[in-house]
Amino acid sequence: MQQQLPRNSNFAKVGTALLYAAASTLITIVNKSVLTGYGFPSYRFLAACQMLVTATMLYSAKLLGRVTFPDIDGRTFVDVFPMPLIHLGNAVLGLAGTKELSLPTFTVLRRLAIPMTMSGEYYFLGVVADPLVKLSVAMMVAGAAIVAVGDDIELNINRFKYWSHPPFLIQMFVSSIMGFVLNYSTMLCIQYNSALTTTIIGCLKNIFVTYAGMFVGGDYVYTLYNFIGIHISIIGSLFYTYVTLSRTHV
Repeated sequence: MQQQLPRNSNFAKVGTALLYAAASTLITIVNKSVLTGYGFPSYRFLAACQMLVTATMLYSAKLLGRVTFPDIDGRTFVDVFPMPLIHLGNAVLGLAGTKELSLPTFTVLRRLAIPMTMSGEYYFLGVVADPLVKLSVAMMVAGAAIVAVGDDIELNINRFKYWSHPPFLIQMFVSSIMGFVLNYSTMLCIQYNSALTTTIIGCLKNIFVTYAGMFVGGDYVYTLYNFIGIHISIIGSLFYTYVTLSRTHV
């Protein structure tokens, strides 16, 4: 997909970075409110709403000439496979985790994607991570392990009692449209900045989500193990950000 936008200096860089951070934070908090705060029974239905809105907005933008991308056919599917399947799994499992876990725990455990990415870079690309980066990732994993040690049937959607409740409907709408906004803001952030900047913003954003999640959803329960593990992981995340930024300026 190609977006025809003017590339003007630092305003675009900062603006797209802030948009990505805001979109990523908002969708996580709203999803948690819908799935846990209101007890919405189906994370799969919410994922389908987000994907439907995304597809509708993309094709509307294409018809208006705002973006360009190839039409979907057999060849296009072969060229991009298995990325759509991976994206689908990421969206659905992410919503499942949001529903079943408190946001602080979910955010901490999601950092396990970093060592998986690091392992993939090593085995497939031959990229060896810096020792300090390995140390910061180890701290994040250790924090996630401590959190995991401390913690220990779909309903009929038609019978969900909040369908006529305006605050729920607003949040459901925001959650559905934010799937598109998040994907769009991620693309813009990478386009105007870099994949590294986007990754670092994601790490810093997760710290805010971790603390906000203690008050959203109503399912966070304080325990000593959970508290210690979360903060070890946060320190590791900050250390990872510092080491990564330092290495890019050497």
